[in-house]
Amino acid sequence: MSRRLHFKLIVKEKVNPETLRNSTLITGFRGFGLVGYLATKYLRDKLNPKLIGYIVCDRMPSIVYVSNGKLALPHELYLYSNGKAKILLLLNNALPSIPLSLPFARYVLKWAKKVGVKECLFIGGLNKSFNIDGDDARYLANSYYTKPIPGKILENELPVAGPLASMIIYSEILKLPSLTILPYTDPMRPDPHAAAIAVEKVSTLLNIAIDVTELYEGERMIQEELKNLIEYYKELEKEKSMYYM
Repeated sequence: MSRRLHFKLIVKEKVNPETLRNSTLITGFRGFGLVGYLATKYLRDKLNPKLIGYIVCDRMPSIVYVSNGKLALPHELYLYSNGKAKILLLLNNALPSIPLSLPFARYVLKWAKKVGVKECLFIGGLNKSFNIDGDDARYLANSYYTKPIPGKILENELPVAGPLASMIIYSEILKLPSLTILPYTDPMRPDPHAAAIAVEKVSTLLNIAIDVTELYEGERMIQEELKNLIEYYKELEKEKSMYYM
């Protein structure tokens, strides 16, 4: 018989429960282009929210590292409020393992509903090879999201997988409104450009100003590095050919 999974929210700083009511939960994962992770991390860095807790499980990945000079745990929960928008930001520095994916989503969204979260914004990446119309993103709304969808919806029969799909599944089961933002991305490398698009969409949806210049600059630097690598390997090929003429 399998051992029951136990999830827990470890509170780092107590907050008034009323502060959490009518907030928007935002999260993403290290999927295609790392878009969900890069976007939520950038939101954390730019909005400077308060770290209020960690989500832990007895089978969670034993991974920590340093981010911006501070210890980063696998699943960190932040709270931001500017008097108009209230955001609960779940930063997933590690991916839940496959067996944990659905239980993790169930725990997070049951807790979110309990504290009065009004809606969820999930962020992922969509393989750019499917982009035949030249759009920058697609959207996936569940049955309970009643606001206008700010762009084209995901194409029929195009699947979303992994922890992001688990979040979408449980938002539907628990009747918690959710909108998933899916910028087109390069699936083979980190894609700051796609993350910038996601952050811009969040900024518009929540009517908060977020400068994404650094993400676009990160994309420019990656493109420069790729260009330099291509030139480097071209030169290597030229040098090799000289020995076999």
